[in-house]
Amino acid sequence: MTRFTAVLLFLSVYAVSLRGQAPDISVDYGDNPEMVASALTLANAHPPGSPLHVLLGRLAAALPAGSPAFRVGLIATGAGALAALAAGWCASLLAAAAGAPAAA
Repeated sequence: MTRFTAVLLFLSVYAVSLRGQAPDISVDYGDNPEMVASALTLANAHPPGSPLHVLLGRLAAALPAGSPAFRVGLIATGAGALAALAAGWCASLLAAAAGAPAAA
């Protein structure tokens, strides 16, 4: 996978996820209110916890755009785009190991 295709994959998945993201707190998306509140207060959301999400959400809450819920949701959007990038990278490595020609 070239750098161009990696950037294109990341940005396209990020744009699609951003388009579907809730602009504010929504009970339709499961843990959204609980995770936003835990990120803003640096509290534990539920027993297993999610300390990385809470800390990154606290940093995202400092951004000057949108509601706090939207800013915390940017963490999930970025994580999804990174997961798609990792999946694409793994797929290109498996294809190369199988002898498939490299994609341009």
